[in-house]
Amino acid sequence: MRVSLVALAAAAVLLTGCGEETASPTATPDEGVTSIEPSESTETPELVAACADVWQVGAKLPADYAGCALTAATGEVDDTEGIYCESGQVIFTHAQYYAAAGRKVMKADGPLKKDADFQHALKACRG
Repeated sequence: MRVSLVALAAAAVLLTGCGEETASPTATPDEGVTSIEPSESTETPELVAACADVWQVGAKLPADYAGCALTAATGEVDDTEGIYCESGQVIFTHAQYYAAAGRKVMKADGPLKKDADFQHALKACRG
């Protein structure tokens, strides 16, 4: 989704230069430019759920999962890339949690690389 927003913004910028108008010789360089001030809000963007809300044992990981907000204060997003399976499924991880997109969230007993259930899921994923 981020890529498409960037593409749309780039297209909008490119298209604003199109047309038959010519700049007047007395125009100032900033004429017609709108500046966007950074937001002072410390709230987590509505499009990204808080990690604490997404990664709960037994909850269903959204099928369109694209990351979660680590903290509301900074808005920092955990956009971990998934592990792509032969079946087409994608397994995502966050701390000790793991789940396939659209499936139930599981929690490892320790580090994921040492958890037998997670390793079994990876083996099944990779075939």
